[in-house]
Amino acid sequence: MNYLYAGVAGVIASTAFAPFSLWPSAFIGLTVWYFLLIRMRLRSRVYVSYIFGLGVLLPVQLWTGIYVGNLPWLLLSFTQALIFTLPALFVGKKIKYNQIAFACSFVCVELLLRTVPFTGFGWSRLSFTQVDGPLQFLYSSGGVVLVAFLIALISAARSVLNLALIFLVIAGLSFLPRIEATDKKSSIALVQGGVVKLGLEFNSKPKEVFLRHL
Repeated sequence: MNYLYAGVAGVIASTAFAPFSLWPSAFIGLTVWYFLLIRMRLRSRVYVSYIFGLGVLLPVQLWTGIYVGNLPWLLLSFTQALIFTLPALFVGKKIKYNQIAFACSFVCVELLLRTVPFTGFGWSRLSFTQVDGPLQFLYSSGGVVLVAFLIALISAARSVLNLALIFLVIAGLSFLPRIEATDKKSSIALVQGGVVKLGLEFNSKPKEVFLRHL
């Protein structure tokens, strides 16, 4: 049943992304994942984390199959899901400081998603889902790394006191200097160079692709 819970938790977390954009779902999914991890031995933690990763990535990256087919979509999802096993090494039944270890390792998961493979596919990072949530003000001062750390830290809280302390810190962070919006407008033009062929053969003529985007 734990593996089923992990998969469902991943799917729930995926609804934090568009088109649903349910930002609380990220917290729900991460909370279930965390409380599964702290109850298990290493091997089970790795399996649970991998299944959770699949639950997140398969729906979020589904759109890529429209352009390159189902096989690359599945390969990408099943490969990147391995990254989600990282917290399994640092969070567990008899490990101290699980909460901070979970938050730090989750930040590493997010950084790896934008790095591996082929320089990464960072659109699957849960830290991008909080633009409509209460942590949105942190993007301008701490970026997605701080947001990722805090959503994992909050999700791993085990008491009201713990949550209260985290929210107190967040309240303090609201006083950090950040970029303010202005009424000034700028006009920007972007041109997509395109490719000769769609699908997996888009890079069959690399020089032409380069010249189109130069």
